[in-house]
Amino acid sequence: MGKLLALTVALPVAAVAAGAGYLTWNNVQRYEAEEQRLLTNVRQELQAQGLALDAEPVSRGLFGVFREDIYTLRDIAQATDLIAVRQTTTIEPLRAYGTFAVDGERGLAAMLFSSLPGLLEGQQGSWQLDARNNLTSAQYRTGAVDMQQPDGSQVRMAPMVIESTTELDGARRSRSVASWDGMQVSTPVGLEVSLGGVTMNVSSRQIGNTPFIERFDYRIGRLSADAGDKRLALRGMAMEQGSVLQNGVVASLLTLTFDDLSFSSGNQDLRVDPSELGLFFDGLNWAALQRANDRLQQLSQNSEGIEAAVAALAGVGAHGASLTLEQLNSRFIFNDRGPAGIGAAGDVSANGRLTLRAGAAATLADEWLARTDAFLHLELSRSLMQSPLSEYMLELINTGYLREEGDRLISDFRFAAGELTANDLPLDDLAQAL
Repeated sequence: MGKLLALTVALPVAAVAAGAGYLTWNNVQRYEAEEQRLLTNVRQELQAQGLALDAEPVSRGLFGVFREDIYTLRDIAQATDLIAVRQTTTIEPLRAYGTFAVDGERGLAAMLFSSLPGLLEGQQGSWQLDARNNLTSAQYRTGAVDMQQPDGSQVRMAPMVIESTTELDGARRSRSVASWDGMQVSTPVGLEVSLGGVTMNVSSRQIGNTPFIERFDYRIGRLSADAGDKRLALRGMAMEQGSVLQNGVVASLLTLTFDDLSFSSGNQDLRVDPSELGLFFDGLNWAALQRANDRLQQLSQNSEGIEAAVAALAGVGAHGASLTLEQLNSRFIFNDRGPAGIGAAGDVSANGRLTLRAGAAATLADEWLARTDAFLHLELSRSLMQSPLSEYMLELINTGYLREEGDRLISDFRFAAGELTANDLPLDDLAQAL
C-alpha cells in the first residue's frame, strides 16, 4: 500500500518534470531560432558599415538550458576586434534570462577601458526574454570612476544606466533610455570641465530588416568649462526629433532648445538667453533613403569620394523634399569690457521654407538650383544698431536690404529660378553695399 501511495504521488511529479523539460527543450529551440534571426539581421546591418559580429560559444549545460557565449564586434577592413561582450543564458519554460558584461581582455575597447578600470570593474548587465508577452528587456550599468591620472588630472565619472525593451512580434517596437549624472575633470594647468544631467530616449520599430526611429530626444542638464581667462556654461539643452512614415514618405520635426548659454574670453562676454530652433522635414522618400544609406555605408568603407556620395543622395532628391524653418528665436547680450569696448543686446527671429522639386536623379547635380525655391523671413531688434556692426546695418537699411518696422529690422529673402533677392532687391550689389 505504501509503494502504491508513493507511486501515486511520484507519477504527477514525474509528469510535471517531464512536461517542464519538454517546454524547456522547445524554448531552447525557440531561443536559438530567435537568436539566429536577430544575429542575421544585425549582421546584415553591420556588414553595410564594414563591421562583423562573431558569436563564440563558451559552454553549454543541460542540453543547452545553461549557456555562455562571447559576442565580438570586428572591423572587417582592419581585421580588428573592437569590443567583446560575454553573456550567460538560462532558459526556462516561460522565459530566458541572464547577465552580460563587456570583456575587459578583448578588443580595442578593453585597451581604452584599461585607463579607467572602474567602468568595467563595477559594471552590471542583465536581460530577460519573457515568452508570455513576447518581450525582451535589458538593463546595463557601468561602474564609477574616481581616480587621478599620471599627469595629475583628476577624473570623476558617475555610472551610466541604460534600459531597453523590445517586442518580439508585430512591428518589434523598442525603446531605450539612457541616463548619466555626468563627469568632472580637473587638470594641473587649471582646466575644469563638468557635465551632468544627461539623458537620452530612443523609440523605434522595425520595417523589414531596418529600424525606423520614431522618436529621439537628448538632454544635457549642465555643461561648464573653465580655463581661467576662458569660461563656457550651458544649461538646459534639449534636442527632440519625431518622425512618421506614411505611404512611403518620411516627415520629421526637430527642435533644439536651451535655457541659457554664456561664454567669456578675456574682456568679452556673451550671454544667450532661452533660445529655440524648429525644423520640419517632409517629402523624404523612404525607399530612396534606404538605398542612399546602404550606398553611403559602402562608400565609408571604400572612400570613393564626394562625387559618389552626391550620386548616392541624388536618388533621394529625385523624389523632391521640403525643409521648413518653423521657428528660430534667440536673445543675447554681448559686452566688451576693454578700453574701447562696445556692447550689444538684442534678439533675432526667423522662419522660412525651402522646397526641392522632383526630377531626374541623373541631372540633379546640374539642376538643383533651378529646381529649388526658398523663402526666409528674418527679424532683428533695432537695438542692434548700437552694436559694433551699426555701420554695416545702416548701409543695409539705406540700400533697402533691411527695412525698419517699428523697433524691428526686417529682411525677406527669396530664391527662385536661380535668383536670390532680399526685400525684392537682387543681391548682386550686396558686396558693394557692405
